[in-house]
Amino acid sequence: MPQNKLLEAMALGVACITTSQVAEALGLRDKKEVLIANDSEEFRSAISQLLMDDAMRKKLAEQGRNYIIENYNWKNQVKILTEEIHKLLKE
Repeated sequence: MPQNKLLEAMALGVACITTSQVAEALGLRDKKEVLIANDSEEFRSAISQLLMDDAMRKKLAEQGRNYIIENYNWKNQVKILTEEIHKLLKE
């Protein structure tokens, strides 16, 4: 699953580029947690931005890591799993 590799990279503090489809599925925002690109020209442009703009690269890396910490920590995941189990048991 490509989104797992994206989440791993974000957790490691790497500025990332992804497609709008993956970003939407994960709730990521363009120029907030990631850069979004959907074709080769957009990917080329996004790569150039990250290579040329240290501040943007650092900002995306930090905000991406913070997104993972806030949304994919064990406490939140256990809570979600527990809620789903309770829903299934009630059915």
